[in-house]
Amino acid sequence: MQKILFDQKGQNTIEYLLLISALLVLGVTFAVLLTDQNLDLMKLFNASNNSKNDALVILDNAVDYDENGYFYLSNNTNETLILTKISTFDFNWSLKPSEKVTVKANGLNCGCKQIEKRNCDLEVIYTKSNGLEFVQTINFVANCVEELNVANYIDNNFSNLSNFDSNSPLIEIISTEIVNLNDLKITFVTFDNNDIAKFYSRINYEGYEEIAPEIVDVDENKYSFTFVSIPNGINKYFIKVQDYASNYSIDSNYFEKE
Repeated sequence: MQKILFDQKGQNTIEYLLLISALLVLGVTFAVLLTDQNLDLMKLFNASNNSKNDALVILDNAVDYDENGYFYLSNNTNETLILTKISTFDFNWSLKPSEKVTVKANGLNCGCKQIEKRNCDLEVIYTKSNGLEFVQTINFVANCVEELNVANYIDNNFSNLSNFDSNSPLIEIISTEIVNLNDLKITFVTFDNNDIAKFYSRINYEGYEEIAPEIVDVDENKYSFTFVSIPNGINKYFIKVQDYASNYSIDSNYFEKE
């Protein structure tokens, strides 16, 4: 009788353990199925929110069926970043803290055809003020459009980035004069359907330098800039203007100083 009771207890214990094991297997299987089913949704959710620790964040974007895209980037740090490459495009843009810029990229591999929202990555290479280079891969939700329509981009309002400005600003040098004996003052006008973001100057074979020209007439978009201590002889000078959509134009002229 005691043996029978002992066997009965052992059998109950085994059945209990088998039941627990079966429940664990079912639980794990359910969790795997649930994870697989919601993986894309989780990725889209995570991609729609830039991390607070990211140096660069995408505020808006548009990607067409040919894997070309436009991106509205913001510097999320407290120091100036030099953007040197966006996807496959070489780039050279100084981005100050909280400053924003629109960039173009291709070869994105987003698979946008027939899909309105798609999880995707954008690789950006930038240099910090200490000279160190960083590679950041930004995960984002692509706003897929059949074709990027290059028109009607005004004042950084990205309500629909598929309407994008690819028009270069206009610039015309209208006068030159020698001031302070050795300095060359030039006056120029510029216009763009988007605000001018940056001005650059160059003389002869020197590289372009960012400048802050003086406003002569705000209504006529007239500016002036002075090249200091130009050399004797024939000099060629350049003024470059660039808008927030990264379009730019250059005007140049010659001046002979005796």
